[in-house]
Amino acid sequence: MKTIVVVEDQQVLATAYSNKFRGEGFNVEVAMDGEAGLDLITRITPDLVLLDLHLPKLSGLEVLKKSVAGGCDAGAFEIQYQPQARARICSSRPGRQSHGGPSSPSDN
Repeated sequence: MKTIVVVEDQQVLATAYSNKFRGEGFNVEVAMDGEAGLDLITRITPDLVLLDLHLPKLSGLEVLKKSVAGGCDAGAFEIQYQPQARARICSSRPGRQSHGGPSSPSDN
C-alpha cells in the first residue's frame, strides 16, 4: 500500500486530506508541525509528502531542505500554500521530473 505523509498544522485540513486519501486506499500518516513531519518523513520514507509551507517549529521549506539533505527518497513532495499558490517539487529519484514555481489554483 502506498503511503502519504500529510504535514499540516490546521486540524480541519489535515483531517480532510487524510480522510480523502484513506478513502482512495492510501496509508496516511499525519504530523501537525514541521519537526514531527520531518521525523515521520525520515522514518517511513513515504511515496508522497503533502507539506504546508507555514508550520510551527520548522517551516515547510526547512522540512523539505532537511529531508533532501538527509537523503530522503520520498517519491514526491507537494508543497501547499493556502489559499493562493502551490508548487509541486518532485524528488531527485531517477526518472522523476521537477516542476518548478508556484502556480495559481485556477491553473490546475
